Amino acid sequence: MPVQVQSDLPGRERLPQNPVPHRDGPVRPRSRPVKPAAKRKPLVKSRLAMVAKNESFKKARRLPSDETVFYSNIWSPPETARDESVAKKSKQLVDISQVAHVLTTIDYKSGYEGPSDIEIVNIWASLESQQNAIVNKKAMLSNTQQSASNLSTPISEHSSEESSSVITSSVLSLGPLRMDANTLRKELAADDFSSVMSAPVSAPAHKKENVVFSTVLTRNNEVDMSWNSQFLLGLHEPVRHALYIIDQFLERSRSLTSPMNWNVSEFFSWFKQHFIEFVRHQHDVKMKVLLPLVIIKLVEKRDIVALYQAIFALVDVIIAQEDDLVFSAASSADSWQTRLGMLQDDIRRLNHLLFNVLGLEEEAFKPALELTFSETAFQRYVMPRVFRATRPKRVMVPWIVERSRVWGGAKVAKAYKDDLSFTARFMYDHVWHPYFDTHIASAMKHLDNAGDGVAANGSEESWFGCSVM
Repeated sequence: MPVQVQSDLPGRERLPQNPVPHRDGPVRPRSRPVKPAAKRKPLVKSRLAMVAKNESFKKARRLPSDETVFYSNIWSPPETARDESVAKKSKQLVDISQVAHVLTTIDYKSGYEGPSDIEIVNIWASLESQQNAIVNKKAMLSNTQQSASNLSTPISEHSSEESSSVITSSVLSLGPLRMDANTLRKELAADDFSSVMSAPVSAPAHKKENVVFSTVLTRNNEVDMSWNSQFLLGLHEPVRHALYIIDQFLERSRSLTSPMNWNVSEFFSWFKQHFIEFVRHQHDVKMKVLLPLVIIKLVEKRDIVALYQAIFALVDVIIAQEDDLVFSAASSADSWQTRLGMLQDDIRRLNHLLFNVLGLEEEAFKPALELTFSETAFQRYVMPRVFRATRPKRVMVPWIVERSRVWGGAKVAKAYKDDLSFTARFMYDHVWHPYFDTHIASAMKHLDNAGDGVAANGSEESWFGCSVM
């Protein structure tokens, strides 16, 4: 029953109070449930700040690099790329010009198995029509086989009518060393090189302020300074100049009183490591880069290929004479003079073959390049491929640039260097040109140190062209 309590204060209501029940157990403190703290919102920068930051740190977009790989076999990657990752392999591209070169080659299908022979028969045709079809098919096959046999005929068996396509009017003014195609084929058809002409290497010609060996890329007593002529002269003039220096050196060596004054190993070391490498790689540049892109007559291609095969075979004969010269120098002076005369004859035969093949290439490639490319397109698309295919760069690039000072002047040499990228110019100044001065130019100066035109101050740059001026 509720207890009513009367308050002493007037006006206060009488409030009932509930009795507190008695608890036998211990009293536990009551706590309020803790509400979980509200999650903080992530700090979001304003759009304006983000846009400003992106614009300030935005890098220039890099153009995709030309990662074209020159394959010796375009149908499979090179051996060095077999262990590379799949992602890296997918970025490598095959030069489409090489594919076009293979597809336009006459006998490119000979290395692949063809489909099995299937004979299609019309069961509704009469017997007479079938016999006529068989006769026509045999006639067509005979014509095809005859054409194929003509294409596979060795270069020495071609008629003079075909060789006339190679001969141009400029041959008449090329001097005694330049031979027509028929005469060259007869020389190359022999088993040995004794039938190849052995004549002294001709001196260069003065064309106003320039000195040049080429007799094709000159007109009106001036050097042809068109862009395609400059490209070919850059590859060919170092070869002609080196052959001239070698022939003059061997001619002076025959008058030495003692054979021991001539360092055989030094000459052959320079000949094998630098001169032959330059000849091989300038040929590779034209065959791998230029030939797939331009149109050249089939007869001209065959003549060029046959000449280079003879050139490299003759190079092996010359290199094999090193040991004989060393032993003959140690035995007697007469034996050494005989061996030295044989070496000089082979060098002059090599000059004869190179003189003709370089002249033939200049006649074939100059109009083909002009017909296929403009100067801008050639510099933009072809020259990067030529530079990548040029190896070793420490030998070829400085040799081309320094020799261009003689046949083209300082302006042409500067243009060659300006075409190089920043990295290539750095390598040229700090690696390639010092190597060229030490191993190539100094060796050629030593070979020509008895010439009348050697500069007295001994400067490498002033010497490199003065001995032939």
